Amino acid sequence: MRITLQEHFKDNFVGDYDNLFRIPKPSRDLLIHDLLKSPIPDLPKDTFIFGHFFPVKYIKNSVINKDEIRLITFLRDPVERLSSHYAFWKSGDFSNHYLWRTMIKEDWSFARFALSKEMKNYYSQVLSQIPISYFDFVGIHENVGKDWERLCDYLKMKRQALPLTNRSNSDYILSKIDAALLKEIKEFHSEDYLIYNYFAE
Repeated sequence: MRITLQEHFKDNFVGDYDNLFRIPKPSRDLLIHDLLKSPIPDLPKDTFIFGHFFPVKYIKNSVINKDEIRLITFLRDPVERLSSHYAFWKSGDFSNHYLWRTMIKEDWSFARFALSKEMKNYYSQVLSQIPISYFDFVGIHENVGKDWERLCDYLKMKRQALPLTNRSNSDYILSKIDAALLKEIKEFHSEDYLIYNYFAE
């Protein structure tokens, strides 16, 4: 998806992978407070920002001018997203992230990761101060083929096949979750399921 969008938007494409989630929540909340008052300086008109970032970085006082900003996101079933996140972190070195260092040092199981207070309602954390209702387009990962076509239409792009390159062994992790643990994780992340289910249904 990134490569296709980058080819379409060319010089207007900006990648932002500086996810504030890498900062412990108390310090992150202070930073979000500052961003609400003074967000990242305005970018040129027609800039397309792609990546994993907190939208609040670009939106002053959580007020959106629809003539200037459009918000787009894709959501994934929260348990599947957690398993993919866990598998990804287990596969590499992300020592710049405080939680990854703790997870590796203490050899967390998937259950401990999924039920940790730091991971609780990840979507709600990333959307801090920005209601999901502000988004102009919300796609669902489990329906990515059709939703990618919808996104192409929305962005007035020529429809083309979506190359799927971001894969992990998260299916194996999911296969090991019993019904009781799955129920506990879903209840623990009930806010994220409220967001996800609204668009997935």
